[in-house]
Amino acid sequence: MNFVTIEQASRVQCSFAKLDLRERARLLRRLRRAIVARRDEIVRTITEEQGKPRFEALVMELFPVLDMASYLIEQAPKVLKARSADRHQPFLQTHSGCFAPRPYGLWAVISPWNYPFSIPMISAMTFVMGGNGVVLKPSPVTPRCADLIVQLFEEAGFPDGLVSVLHGGVEAAQALIDDEHIAAVCFTGSVEGGRSVMAQCAKAPKKALLELGGKDAAIVLADADLERAAKGIAWASMANAGQTCASIERCLVERQVYDRFVDLLAREIEQIRLGDPFDESTDMGPLTTQAQFDIVRSHVKQAVSQGAKALVGGQARPDLGERYFEPTLIADAPLDCDLMQKETFGPVVSVRPFDDLTEATEIANGAPFGLTASIWTKSQKAVLEIASRLETGVVSMNTHMTTYGEANSAWGGFKRSGIGRTHGYSGLMEGVQMQYIDIDEGGKPEIWWYPYSERAKTVVDDLFMFLSESSWPQRIAVSRRFLPQLGFLSRFFPLHRMMPKLLKYL
Repeated sequence: MNFVTIEQASRVQCSFAKLDLRERARLLRRLRRAIVARRDEIVRTITEEQGKPRFEALVMELFPVLDMASYLIEQAPKVLKARSADRHQPFLQTHSGCFAPRPYGLWAVISPWNYPFSIPMISAMTFVMGGNGVVLKPSPVTPRCADLIVQLFEEAGFPDGLVSVLHGGVEAAQALIDDEHIAAVCFTGSVEGGRSVMAQCAKAPKKALLELGGKDAAIVLADADLERAAKGIAWASMANAGQTCASIERCLVERQVYDRFVDLLAREIEQIRLGDPFDESTDMGPLTTQAQFDIVRSHVKQAVSQGAKALVGGQARPDLGERYFEPTLIADAPLDCDLMQKETFGPVVSVRPFDDLTEATEIANGAPFGLTASIWTKSQKAVLEIASRLETGVVSMNTHMTTYGEANSAWGGFKRSGIGRTHGYSGLMEGVQMQYIDIDEGGKPEIWWYPYSERAKTVVDDLFMFLSESSWPQRIAVSRRFLPQLGFLSRFFPLHRMMPKLLKYL
């Protein structure tokens, strides 16, 4: 892996942007092959640095990356090619238009430690297919995963320096954002970090794409397959030790099935095997950082002190090593406690009953985040109705925490969960800026050019009134003045193309 300066990376990007989309897709195919060839090394590095079990590293990090690579290879050349634009303006029918996606230049990708391979890799692949370069700024907790990403791009044949890495902490990130060669910033992290990034970008200004976490709710209706729902919610709240922005942290259950469902969910959570992430029998490893461990323990302790009950777990496990915390199910947590309002980001899920959908959606929307939510039911009609009330970027039916793994989705949230979208068409368009090309095919002067004539003013005013009058008697009255002016208008406009567009106004 060769070291490059940001200025050198900018020069590499300018050259790479001239490469056509088919050639970029060819290089991405080679990158996909390189990832598959080095999958064991990648999985091992993720587990060593971040602590998720090897199976989770494969399923939750490598599979989404491979799906995104395949999607981009197939779809990016179609989505990002220039396309013609139909003319709507009647007076511009001698013009033709074209939408041409153009790269921003260099993107700074500032990524967290919880998914140290998939989050930066998916962003880098998407931006590179748009003709951009990428400077990765990974968490200091997981530096080797970022180094691997750079190596994989170089191994695939992308130009050295197109994807590079800058290691360091907050000061390094701030310096990167301020660098004049950085045109756009993609940040995944805390709300506080996102606010800082956005404020810094606003000075230039620079584009900021933010994914800032969540406090996801699962809503379980009485008609749901309760056993399946319990299994799915146990996984979506505890996978990666709950250190996922889209983890279920709040579970809302229709009262008539509440007791039965809680028993089922408790049984599932009790069966989760906590231990060494390199042991193939382990389901859950330790929390990644001491700071996160302290937050999890604090949220649980506060909730219990305010009357909540730990139905399962609730304790640290120092006998297993540092930062191990039991898979935990909490009942009766006050709605205003940290466990219900702040992102816990650990192996803890709270459960509470609701009496009607209004109450359920009010509680779900009651946290300041709005990333994803899930509804567990047999009724698609109910899902669509509830989804229209939920303030979240993603709503899932009978599943949760899978959307990030679907390349052809739109990933992002409402409220404090961020701004912008990754994945799919939306993600590709976030990575480019649209240039509109306007071509005038005609040789005639425009009616609005100098010198302004009284006749032109009268004709334009009559035409405006003809189009804006609401009743036909009024239009007929105006048309008596306007229609005799068609000969004058023909000096400026092709009437055979202009008139059909005018009639669409009526």
